[in-house]
Amino acid sequence: MLLINDTTLRDGEQAPYVAFNTQEKLDIAQKLYEVGADELEVGIPAMGQKEQDDLKEILNLNLPIRIMSWNRATLKDLEASLNCGLKAVDLSIPVSDILIDVKFKGDKSRLLKQLEEVILEAKKRICLFA
Repeated sequence: MLLINDTTLRDGEQAPYVAFNTQEKLDIAQKLYEVGADELEVGIPAMGQKEQDDLKEILNLNLPIRIMSWNRATLKDLEASLNCGLKAVDLSIPVSDILIDVKFKGDKSRLLKQLEEVILEAKKRICLFA
């Protein structure tokens, strides 16, 4: 089975000099659905209120595909996604020893415990698609 997960609305804006306004985001989401994307990763709610407002607008399109956000594996990021009304999230953790040292003082067990906590909370509070 082939599943197309498009990250244009999240990853595309991380390119230098790229920023979409709200209408462009809505148009891109609609077109991605029309060309057959199965799910869209649409943004990072932890970036702030403007990003959250845009994500809510995308959700209001009521596209019949999975719409998700990108999140650090923290309860704060998860809460920001849930407050937008998202029903699916991507959770990210550092995997390099350098980033684990910076973010978790090298404590991999702490990183895994935090990841477990966030996954369990997400599973409790999010209606996942089959």
